Parts: sequence; C-alpha cells; structure tokens
Amino acid sequence: MDCHCAFHPLLNHLSEAEREALGACVAERTIKAGDILWDEGDDANFAALVVSGRIELLKKTEFGGRRFVVGLFSAGSIVGEEALSKGDGKRPERAEVTEDCTFMVLEPDSINNLAKSNPQAAITVLSLLLQVSTRRLSHAYERLASIF
Repeated sequence: MDCHCAFHPLLNHLSEAEREALGACVAERTIKAGDILWDEGDDANFAALVVSGRIELLKKTEFGGRRFVVGLFSAGSIVGEEALSKGDGKRPERAEVTEDCTFMVLEPDSINNLAKSNPQAAITVLSLLLQVSTRRLSHAYERLASIF
C-alpha cells in the first residue's frame, strides 16, 4: 500500500519495515475545507494523522453556542487520539477542516492489527501517541493556570 507514513514527522522513529506494517493498517482520506470531520458528541472511533491541510478543534462554551478554539493542527499533527484509548467514547470537541486536508485514519483495530503483524511498531506508535498526549496535557495545565 502506498501510504504517507514515510512523510509524517510523528512516524520518523519507525523503521521502513514498521512504516510498511503501519501502512497496511491505516486508510487515507481527503476532506475539503469547510467540512466537519467530527462534531462534539460524535462517536470517537478514529484518530487522524494529518498529512496536509489544516484542522481546527473547537469546544462549545456556555455563551450562546459560541466555541473556543482548542487548537489548530496542520501537517505532522495527530488529532482525535482519544479514540484510541476510549473505544466507545464520545468526541469532546468539534473538528473543522480549514484547509483541504489529507490524513491517515488510525482506528483502535489498526493498533491491534499492527500489534499482531509488527509488535515493535505498535509499541513505538503507542509510545509516540503517549508523548503527544502528555505534551498536550502539560500545555492544557499551563493554559488553565494562566486563567487563575
């Protein structure tokens, strides 16, 4: 399968064999600017590794349906990674595509299939996802602390 795995910065730590194994477990999608990738409350059933374009994450506020920008994500980013740990959880935010976007779809089954075909690649991918989540949690703490 021809996959963008080799071009995604998050996956630089994977060997060529590991990238090929991951490529066999992911699908590639393209979505147009202005489209909603998912909405707050939708089922969280995949993460998106952004290859090109831009995605804006927004959270509803208590002020008349207004939304707060949680983050802007472009090529090299991952969004929706909570889907890989919750299984049957719901999306905590809306994902709007602000520039035409190509991304790799990473589902919980993708990780399970990767673990069967190449356990080391699965460990590396999960470790990278943990690093991303840890960094985002630290930034969220800093943003929260700046409010008070």
